[in-house]
Amino acid sequence: MKPFVTLVPLLVFFLSNAAHAIKVPIPGDDNNLTVLVQLQPQAQVAENGTPDGKSYNTDFFLRRVRLYAFGNVTKRFTYYFLVDSPNFGKNSDFTSRVLVQEAWAGYQPVDDIFIDVGLSLLPFSHNANQGTTTYNTLDGHGSLYLLQATPTGQPLSNITTRNVGVTFRGYLFDKKLWFRAGVYNGVRGVVSATLPTLNPNGVPRLAGRVQYSILGTEAVPYLQGIYFSTTPILTIGFGADWQSRSIIGVNGVTDFLGLAADVFLEYPTLPDQELIFQVDGYRYPNGNGSAAGTSAGAAGTNDTWAGFIEAGYRLGIIEPVGYVEWFHAPADTADRRTYGAGLNFWFNKHTANLKLGYENTVTGNFRNTGLNTFTLQSQLVF
Repeated sequence: MKPFVTLVPLLVFFLSNAAHAIKVPIPGDDNNLTVLVQLQPQAQVAENGTPDGKSYNTDFFLRRVRLYAFGNVTKRFTYYFLVDSPNFGKNSDFTSRVLVQEAWAGYQPVDDIFIDVGLSLLPFSHNANQGTTTYNTLDGHGSLYLLQATPTGQPLSNITTRNVGVTFRGYLFDKKLWFRAGVYNGVRGVVSATLPTLNPNGVPRLAGRVQYSILGTEAVPYLQGIYFSTTPILTIGFGADWQSRSIIGVNGVTDFLGLAADVFLEYPTLPDQELIFQVDGYRYPNGNGSAAGTSAGAAGTNDTWAGFIEAGYRLGIIEPVGYVEWFHAPADTADRRTYGAGLNFWFNKHTANLKLGYENTVTGNFRNTGLNTFTLQSQLVF
């Protein structure tokens, strides 16, 4: 833990003096370009993380290195571009390079309605549709998303929460109703000598999510894990993801289906104090029974459930947080439960913050002893 103590004063200095986004002037009254950089350095100590699997391992790496560019070309046309180098330098591995995470062009036919074409975020759940700069915990709960896979059972790509297609999104009824839905490529099967062909008829992937704001609104394209709101926000949402004959189940090729439901609450209690709560649940009736996200021949192939609960209470710039993740499949060896706790320091909200986190993860039988992970993460968005 000594490296953490050494790093904290230096991180606090830089975080409290963070800069802002770059606004690039472009000719034309309605033309604009904003450029953002997101840096998330991490220091992590993981139990049994050494090569022999018997000792604590210390690792310094960049959880995210991202460059965003977005704006308007005329009033009605928008664009968004995101590149990322995730987990750069983790375990001294610098072989990973920059990935194009999102790249789309959009059109706004009327106020509050948007059509985006290109590589974009898939609709699914509140947490899955949050911007990575705004998580209230150290990271999102992406290990619970059983999306799709290639014919060999590997993740569809390095960007499993995104796909190429056409997205329809917007807000209705005084922005109380948030929706995002689209048609996407999904799995495109190839003929294999050893595995059946997935999606043999070339059927597109369909995904959508709808959310209603009981209190306040979340009228933003990318939802947030915390808004620092002065008024209450309470939303409930439902999502689905489907594609015909696109996964390999115990009885051969079958449809993929993922279902999600979620509740988000941000409730100010006193000046500069608030409660933040979120619960997301997932059901994969023909899922793969593996938290690893593969779908070819994994044990316990049907009826997978997953979810998480996270909560925090912010007092000024300090916020203690806690969460529980669970993943349940018919095969007990695939079960997983994670208990997490942390302390957030919001020096400049999402622009500059510091997070301390602890996780204990139990796999298989829940009577097993869990493995501990300690993480220190800073974030700068400028």
